[in-house]
Amino acid sequence: MKSRQKVSHEERLAYWRAHVAAWQESGLSQSRYSRENGIRQSALSYWIRRLSMTLTAPALPNIVEVAPAFVVQALRPELAPASLTPDFDSCRNKILPQSC
Repeated sequence: MKSRQKVSHEERLAYWRAHVAAWQESGLSQSRYSRENGIRQSALSYWIRRLSMTLTAPALPNIVEVAPAFVVQALRPELAPASLTPDFDSCRNKILPQSC
């Protein structure tokens, strides 16, 4: 990496991506790889964590489509919440006993 010169963000990322990839391929410990390549082990560890987070972080949140309860009641009554069943007493918030 350039010493004492302004380095662009892209250059810094490329530099550390290359070192992280080389370290992974080397099979060496972080400590030994760092010594042999003249870089600080703490910096290598930092970039391993940082780059792994950007690779594994989801780009978008997981979105789950949920059907409204009345649709569930109509299509799959066995899955409907108790509050939609005819024997549910909403004032007492409980299921009424079966009438004979």
